[in-house]
Parts: sequence; structure tokens; C-alpha cells
Amino acid sequence: MKNNVYMICLLALVLLIPATSVLAASAADERATEFKLMDMERRILVDKLATQRESFEDKARRLETKVIQLERDLENSTRGYDTRIDDLRSHFEGRLDDAYYNADKLFWMYTAGVTLFLTILSIAGWRTVKGWIEGKVQSLSEDKLEEIVTNELVTKVIEKKGGPLIKEIIEKLEKRWQIQMEKDRKELMDNASKGLHSRFDNELKEKLKNVVQDIEESETEEEYDFDDWYLKGINEYKMKNFANAAEYFKNASNIKVTSAVLGNLATSLEEAEVYAEAEDNYLKALKVNSDDPHVLGNYADFLSSVRKDYKGAEDLYKRAINADPKNAINLGNYAGLLLARDVKGEGFEKLEEAMNLAKDEELILELWFYSYAHKDEAADRSNALMEIKKLVVKGVRSVGFDMTANVERARADDHPSLELLVDLERVISSGKDAKDLEKYDEWKQV
Repeated sequence: MKNNVYMICLLALVLLIPATSVLAASAADERATEFKLMDMERRILVDKLATQRESFEDKARRLETKVIQLERDLENSTRGYDTRIDDLRSHFEGRLDDAYYNADKLFWMYTAGVTLFLTILSIAGWRTVKGWIEGKVQSLSEDKLEEIVTNELVTKVIEKKGGPLIKEIIEKLEKRWQIQMEKDRKELMDNASKGLHSRFDNELKEKLKNVVQDIEESETEEEYDFDDWYLKGINEYKMKNFANAAEYFKNASNIKVTSAVLGNLATSLEEAEVYAEAEDNYLKALKVNSDDPHVLGNYADFLSSVRKDYKGAEDLYKRAINADPKNAINLGNYAGLLLARDVKGEGFEKLEEAMNLAKDEELILELWFYSYAHKDEAADRSNALMEIKKLVVKGVRSVGFDMTANVERARADDHPSLELLVDLERVISSGKDAKDLEKYDEWKQV
């Protein structure tokens, strides 16, 4: 039994030793693994610390570089401000020196001026100068300046004070005046060449008056040329001095024969009621130029209004319109003649053409009168009367232009407002006051 116990103990010892070895070996392996893990963590930590150290060193180097750059910038900036301050100081000192210099110069100039003025006053006498200045200031007011500056005064200034400058100014004015006068003469001749029935506005009439006045003041009749007589004739015609106009046109025709001057002579004689001589000159003008639209138109007016030769007038109007299709006066007069003869188709056609071309208010008034006298539709007549009223109230008239033939045609056509039409023709052709038309309701209502 004792042997068995030993055997069991021995057996247990034999079994325990390997188990212990296995356990020891397992424990050793675990310990070695732990050491390996710890060694790896240590290495990782060391690497990480080394990386961070390099990063910190790099940042430190960059910061050091930046600090050095900032120090340099600060040094440069300070140096620039010092230079700018020095420049500003130098500039200010230079300006200050200039100011001192200018002040000294002004002081001496002022002193010299005052000294000179006092010297002059002492020579001329203070009381005399003072009295002269006060007298001149009182007399040379703006209201009296034009009264003081007379031709005699200007002449004395030029003669005594001689001013070459004044003479130069006068020469320039004379040249400019001469150029303007020549320009006005050309403009007036261009308009006059269109015939006396062409309208002159107020500006052209004033120019014509000034040019004629200059002709009369600067020349004798022996020195007049064609243009001088011609413009004087136009001026007299516009002033309704028809006999004088005819005389001046005759003098112009003695220097140079043109269809325009003969035509205007004929028109002046017609207005002066010297009809035979007027017609003779119309025919002479057409011999010079058979296609002159103004002479043709004026002669047609003469045949229509004086001779009552409507067929002859119609033929002349056709020739005038063929020569100048854009002549609104001839178109309008021809339309009036056709409508008075009850040729309404072509009459209204020419009337519309004239309306599209007419610019003169007197002619436009005549055209609206034809429309009011001969249109069949009430709306057309009302519109025409409205346009007539605008012009008549404005003061537009066509004095001396006879439209009674159109009134008679309207009478034959049973015009619905014949009495108004008759009075309207009188107001337009005679220049009467428009108040004569206020008695008509139709006139007041448009």
C-alpha cells in the first residue's frame, strides 16, 4: 500500500511536470507577446514624438523667418516715412519761401500803384478828379448811355483819341456788315425771283426794308444797278405803292431785261389798274421765257380776275404747273379756278396737291376756304371751317385776293351756310375784323 502511494505520487509528479511546463511555456509566451506589444507601442510613440518634433521645428523656423521679414518691413517702412517726412518738410519750406516772395512782390506792386495813383492825384488835383468822376458816373447811367453816345461823339473820339483800335474795329464791322448785306441781297433776290405773289414773312420784309434803306443812303439813283432798282420795286410792291413799284421795275428792265422783272412790272401795273400795259408786259415776259412758272401763274390770275377769260387762264395754269409741279401757289389758284367752274374732280385733286405743298399761312387759308365753299359732306365743311377759324383768329388774311367767283359757284350749288361764306370771303380778302363772324352760330360752335 505504501508502494502504491509512492507510485501514485510519482505518477502525479510525472504528470504535473509537463503540465507545469506547458503552463510555464504558455505564460512565457503571453509575457513575450505583451513585451512585443509594449515595444511596438513604444516605437510608435517614439515615431510620433519625432514627427511632432520635426513639425514643431519646422514651424519654429517659419516663425523665425517671418519675424525676420517683419523686422525688415518695419525697418523699410520706417525709412520710407522718414524720407516722405523729409520731402514734405522740404516742399512746405519751398512753398513758404514762394509765399514770402509773392507777398513781398505784391506789397511792392501795391505800394508802387498807390504811390503812382497818389502822384497822379497830386498832379491833376484831387478835387478836379473827384468832381470829374462824380459827374461822369452820374451822367453815364445805363438809361442815358444811348443818348450820350451820338455820331458826333464817336466821330470826336475817333478824330481826337485816334484810336487805331477803334478804326480797326470799325473796319471789321464794315466788312461784316457788307458781307451780311450781300447775303441779305442774295436771299431777297432769290425770293423775289419767284414772283411778287410769293409770300414774304415779317423777317424777310424787315431785311428788304433795311437793304433798300441802305441803298438809298449810300448811293444816288445814277449809281443804282439792276438789283438796286429791282429790290426797291419789290419793297414798294410789298408796301402797296404799286405805281412806284412799276416805275422801279421799268428802271430795272432798262438795265437788264428778264422775264422776272417784266412779270413783276406787269403785276404792279395790274394792281395799279393799268390793265392794257400790264397785259402787254406779261406777253413780253413770256417772249423772254415762255416757261417761267411765276409769270405764267400771274398772267393766269390776270386773265381770270380781270379779263374773265377762264379758258385762257386754265391753259396758262396748266403750262405753269408743267413748268413747276411743286409750285403750291399755282396749284392752289388753279384748284380755285376749276372749282369755281364746277370742275370738282380735278379741282379737288389739285387742291389736295396744293395742301400737301403749301407752307404759307395765307395760301393755306385760301385753300381751306375753297374746301369749305365746295365740299359736299358736312363733316368736311365743318373741319375746313375749324381750320379757317384758327387762322383768322390768329390774324391771317389774304388781302386783295378775290374769291367771289367761288362764292357765286357755292350760291349756285345751294351752299347751306351761304351768308357765313359771303362774310368770310370779305373778312379774308378785305382784312376785316373777325368779330363780324360772331353772329353765326356755326362759326361760334367750331
